[in-house]
Amino acid sequence: MLNPLGTFDALVEDLILYMRTAFNIKSPALDSRRESLLRSDRVLFRQPWVEVLTEYKSDRKITELTEEDLPGFVDSKARERFASLVSAGLIDPKHKLYTHQTAMLRESLRGKQHCVITSGTGSGKTESFLLPLFAQLVRESAGWEPVESGPAGRWWDKSLDEVLQMVRPGQSSSGLIKKARQRGHETRPAAVRALVLYPMNALVEDQMTRLRRALDSEKSTTWYEDNTGGNRIYFGRYTGQTPTSGELVANGAVQRDRVKELQHQLLKLDEDALAIVEFTKDEDRVKQTGMSAEELRSFFPRPGGSEMLTRFDMQDSPPDILITNYSMLSIMLMRDHDEAIFRKTREWLQGIDLPASLSESERQERCRRERVFHLVIDELHLYRGTPGTEVAYLLRLVLHRLGLSPDHPQLRILASSASLEESAANPGAGMSRSEQFLRDFFGVRDKSFLTISGDAGASTARHEALGTPEPGYLPWEPFANFAKSLPPTPEGRDVTASHRQELARSLACSLGWPQSQQGDTLIAAMTALMPRLRQMLQAACSVEGRLRAIPLTRVEGSSEPEGFTPLADALFGSTPTLSESREAMSGLLIARALLDEDTALWGQLPRLRFHYFFHNIQGMWAEPGFAGQTAGGELADPLGRLSSESAIRGADGAVLLEVLYCDTCGTVFHGGSRVRSDMGEWHHQLISTSPDLEGLPDSGSPSADQRSYADYGLFWPKGGQEAASLQPFNQPFLSGATGKPAGAWEPAWLHRASGRVRLGMSAPDEQPSQAQEWVAGLTFRVRESDKDKAKDMLDVGDEARQLRALAQVCPCCTAGSHHRYYAGASRRGKSSIRDFGTGFGRISQVLAKNLLLQLPATGMGRKLVVFSDSREEAARAAAELERGHHRDLMRELLVTLLGRREARSVLSLVETKPAPLRAPTGGFNLKALAAVSPA
Repeated sequence: MLNPLGTFDALVEDLILYMRTAFNIKSPALDSRRESLLRSDRVLFRQPWVEVLTEYKSDRKITELTEEDLPGFVDSKARERFASLVSAGLIDPKHKLYTHQTAMLRESLRGKQHCVITSGTGSGKTESFLLPLFAQLVRESAGWEPVESGPAGRWWDKSLDEVLQMVRPGQSSSGLIKKARQRGHETRPAAVRALVLYPMNALVEDQMTRLRRALDSEKSTTWYEDNTGGNRIYFGRYTGQTPTSGELVANGAVQRDRVKELQHQLLKLDEDALAIVEFTKDEDRVKQTGMSAEELRSFFPRPGGSEMLTRFDMQDSPPDILITNYSMLSIMLMRDHDEAIFRKTREWLQGIDLPASLSESERQERCRRERVFHLVIDELHLYRGTPGTEVAYLLRLVLHRLGLSPDHPQLRILASSASLEESAANPGAGMSRSEQFLRDFFGVRDKSFLTISGDAGASTARHEALGTPEPGYLPWEPFANFAKSLPPTPEGRDVTASHRQELARSLACSLGWPQSQQGDTLIAAMTALMPRLRQMLQAACSVEGRLRAIPLTRVEGSSEPEGFTPLADALFGSTPTLSESREAMSGLLIARALLDEDTALWGQLPRLRFHYFFHNIQGMWAEPGFAGQTAGGELADPLGRLSSESAIRGADGAVLLEVLYCDTCGTVFHGGSRVRSDMGEWHHQLISTSPDLEGLPDSGSPSADQRSYADYGLFWPKGGQEAASLQPFNQPFLSGATGKPAGAWEPAWLHRASGRVRLGMSAPDEQPSQAQEWVAGLTFRVRESDKDKAKDMLDVGDEARQLRALAQVCPCCTAGSHHRYYAGASRRGKSSIRDFGTGFGRISQVLAKNLLLQLPATGMGRKLVVFSDSREEAARAAAELERGHHRDLMRELLVTLLGRREARSVLSLVETKPAPLRAPTGGFNLKALAAVSPA
């Protein structure tokens, strides 16, 4: 990503293009005004913010750790065993650890305090809590008995009848016989040594990849053979994705279907593992991915290794490291067939397997010293409020089941968080709010928590060495001209040698460098500029003594919080215009990114993190306006001033009403909560707020398609258009049942200031000065019957509360007079009239798809995580992303085939995949489609 600012602009353009396409508006003038509204700051997006990442202080290499760093590792050979395991895949032995990583390792092994790591993103927080975990396992593994035989073979790769023989009632917790169990060949006690809890499955998946590299690689396998007598360190993911749910044995009988499903799952995992091994044998293909063969293999579980893949194996022999989320953990506590996991862990902690010759005190002392249970909580700051209280009590239940208490000497709590402050410097300083939160969350009373924030000494020392930035700003013209000269692509990938040379010469001239300092390349020029640039970046992002995120550029008509100067102003001053400032910032970011080509400069360059903010559009609102035909015959703008937020009145003083549209013809409507009138001269009033104030705030206003006819009204500002039909139609109930056959659009007038609706063809008899206060159009009504003088359903009992508010038929195009199919899901009974709300899932899909395209396809690889604070919304977003991607692929394929005039291929596609491609009438006009091509 050479130009993060260009990437942001590309995302904005993609979102607006989606809005204009998916929510098509008939009036070009209104569409233009809507686009202007969407481009305003704080509506669809906010301008990016940027921060300089903290550079943490390095300590020493993993092979250089001393006895002081590893309490309890008195023997140098024990320290070598630990270093060799960690070097097998967790940490590169060539790199130094950060000081906060060695501190976490040292303090956790001492066991006097629980530890929380709070360093920033990308600072190795995961390694910080895995290191003490690995150290404890290495120390314990010195006493493990060698395995008696090899692990279980590929028993699932046989006929179903043979596989069924591997399951027998009463053989184990799951029913698997010994030779079918993954750890049936071991003699050491199986128990959970560490429970790692994540708030979401996406983070669990990332953790599994790390553990595969660290504990299930070729190097780690060699380590097991050399150091543990063939014993492995096992880890397992126990979530809803773990195969296979249910029980292999129920009511004393083997469940054939469940065994068959387990066999299918293992065969699929085996097939994938073998496929990736074959793939990594091709060095050219591996090189194209930008990753090593070991990294690629870590994305796929491997049956028979250190990763425990099935629930049944984990029930029989709990893994050393169990990874799950709090939802699954709560379910495990309630299920009988998961009880063995907690029972065996409790027995291990109590030392049931230790020699009977030991006295009770000796057994307890040995367990306290050698058998430690680690409770690891990632993203601890997410567990606040009511959800956090539920998790806190869940952890208490877990500890109780294991025979532990929050202050038990065999318990080590390790946690990571991005927003907890450091502990008080000494007991006399009092207890911080973070310390109080930690004690309350875990129920700890005697032990204290040590909060390790990370030593930012590296960046601080470099900043102090650089001193105060020299006065004056950077020249903005060279960078602006550089950005303008590049091809019009979001990232400016096509940076030629001439572009580089021109920027280098321009910088030298603007800064007054002597000829000898100019350099021949852009990298040379930027390297010379880097000390000053680093000074200015550190100074700009220092707010109240801390490195903070700040706005990237100025925003027209918007003020930023006090003390937060936009980075572009801090670097270039306020002389450039807004557009010039953005161009200069783009040029500087591209030039900075190009320095990464010189690996010798890595570690010396400032690292930046960008924050993009996009807003899910809830709808659109507008004041009633004046519509009519323009001189050229084009439809004029039928609405007044637009707004992205609901309010009682707009900026011009008129009532502010919701805007809806017909997704077939693009005509727009006013909608609002209906207030019934007792006055004869007007029928009802439309307002933007809910009249049911007693239900607020517990129950917010539902969307228009969920409102009833009794409490929500529609008005169509005709704007010179003629209604296609005023015939009555059937208006369905909210339940979807057949409704009243007397829905119709009737002439009416809407008062701009109050939202009052008057029925009739004739204009209201008002004073001439007030004539422009009324807007002509049609209002939607449902009568008791289709007779001329039938009562409005608003006057007939409560049945109006059961009818849908949105008219079944659009008055402009009559859409909705027949049912429609869309993406395979029936929309029978749905109105073509809808609001402008985008929906979380669809916006997430548009952002995810386009953001992924902006990331480089090679190098370190691409990774994109989408998450939500709500589990329900996260699940819905995941489904929408998959469904929306499939729908887009089908559309692209259809358009491609039609563009090639390959009608027969289209017909074949329709026959095999009919649901996503159905026409409104329920099927394609095959003759018309075949006519696309003479073939």
